[in-house]
This record gives sequence, structure tokens and C-alpha cells, in this order.
Amino acid sequence: MPLNKYREWKRINFDVGCVFARLMATKPDEYGQRAEVISGANPEAVASKIESMVTVFVSDPEVVAAAFVLPTIKSLPAVVRVALALGSKPNWTVSRSILQGTPKGDVVAFNLVRHVPMSATTCPSESLLLGPFKEFPNTRRAPVTALELFVGVPPTHKHDGSPTTKVHLADVPIQFPTAAAFDSMWESTKKARLRSLGGADDARAKAKVTFSIPMSVATKLGCVP
Repeated sequence: MPLNKYREWKRINFDVGCVFARLMATKPDEYGQRAEVISGANPEAVASKIESMVTVFVSDPEVVAAAFVLPTIKSLPAVVRVALALGSKPNWTVSRSILQGTPKGDVVAFNLVRHVPMSATTCPSESLLLGPFKEFPNTRRAPVTALELFVGVPPTHKHDGSPTTKVHLADVPIQFPTAAAFDSMWESTKKARLRSLGGADDARAKAKVTFSIPMSVATKLGCVP
């Protein structure tokens, strides 16, 4: 099963840069993560299914994180088409930017944001995409394509006390005994990411980058910003 394969890989693979994502994979029900396998090759249909399920998850107080395994999305052009299709949905914002001088040269970075309810307004939830693509940094390579994001109620403030302006997987309300324990987890995430990247930081692996593609691929697909 694609979902079981994905979760097992995430539990044992230390190349996954986000320690929070690995922790949720160990006890998804306990941490409020729900996962769905979405098949099909039609980008619009896949995007519609993702948004439909996110809408269900957002309305469920027991769900705070979503993982969508996309076993039939097996190429970068297919990933881009799904991303652009999500951008046409009313609750999503998809932006693109150019990252220069990465280990793969200049790339086009995609940031897929789903706006989730927060009091009387909404808060941008930045998503993360992993997949079986050699063009991805080690922290984003997985045996199957998957999209993950925070879908719960955003906290009013971050762990450092600053007001919340956006959320991601690190905002899942995992109970830590002390603030220092959270800080330790955050530092572990940064160290794990750097170790997976061979000791050299990589802009393609930052939290605000959902995924990135080489400039040559972006040019061919006509999606250079």
C-alpha cells in the first residue's frame, strides 16, 4: 500500500529534514494527522480531491495535519500541473520565485499555501511536497509523491512568543514538557536538514518552499515567474 510504504519510510529515514513530520509518522492518530491516497492522472481532478479533503479536515477539530499520498503523480510536469490546478481553488495561493545558485543551479520554487480559519480571519498554511525526483534535495526525496500541510486551528502565538502570521507542520500542537524541549526538537530539525544536505545549506529545502524544479524544466513548461 502506498500510504503504509510512505509512513514507514518517513519513520526510519533520517534524510527527512522535518523531525516533526517524522514524529507524526510514528503515531499519526495521536498527533491528529490524517492521510489519504489520491490516485488519478488528471491534475484538476487530483487538485479538487485534495481541496475537498482539506475542507473536511479543517472542519474536524480532531485533525491538525494532513498527508496526501499521490502514487500516480510520477513526474515533475505532473507535480507542476497539480500545483497550478490547486492555485485555481479559492482557498489556495500558489506563488513562484527564482532561487539562484542552488546546488542544482537556478531553480523555480513553488510555494503552495492553503488558507485555514483563524478567529475571524484566515492564516496561510505552507505545504510541503516530497517525491521520487532526483532534482529534489535529499530532505524532500521520498519513494512516492506526497503533499503535507497543517490544517488545524492556528495558535495565536508561536513558541517564541511572536504573533502567528503563518503556520506549517512545526505548529502541530505536540505536547512538550517544557519550552526547552520544543527548542531542542527545532534545533534537531535544523541539524538533521543540514546533515542530510551534506553540510551545505540549500534554499530549496527551506520551509517556505513547497518544492522546486530546475530552470530548464520550468522554461519548457512555461512557468518561469
